[in-house]
Amino acid sequence: MFRILEDVLARLGISVVVAILVVLLTAAGIGLLVAALWLWLDTIVATHTAALLCGVAVFVLAGLALVTGRLLARRRTPLSSGRALPVGAVGGPTKGIAAAIGSELGTAGSTWVKGNAPRVVLVAVAAGFLLGASPRLRDTVWRLLR
Repeated sequence: MFRILEDVLARLGISVVVAILVVLLTAAGIGLLVAALWLWLDTIVATHTAALLCGVAVFVLAGLALVTGRLLARRRTPLSSGRALPVGAVGGPTKGIAAAIGSELGTAGSTWVKGNAPRVVLVAVAAGFLLGASPRLRDTVWRLLR
């Protein structure tokens, strides 16, 4: 059981590190695009107008990201009473013990991560740094994931 948990946590850690890297690279790319837009607009309009237009463009992108995030985070509609829950689901036809344990572990883990978010992020960044800096550790993790 601990082997499976270790595998899941290792994959989760790698996913978090990759997600942080993607966010940082995306922010850098948007910054470079805004800088290029500013330099181009500076040749057409006054400098303060170019800065204003670039600021508006960044706010428009932020608004689009906010709307997209809200649409993705919108709560799904619950199953209608006419549809049965899958076999093994909590409250489903067989009410399996594995489903109940998995549900409890997921709820407890989610609550713990939300309560310790700064520490989780710090540990994920440290783990990513260690995986990037140590080829031996990277090979060990790679062997564990296979």
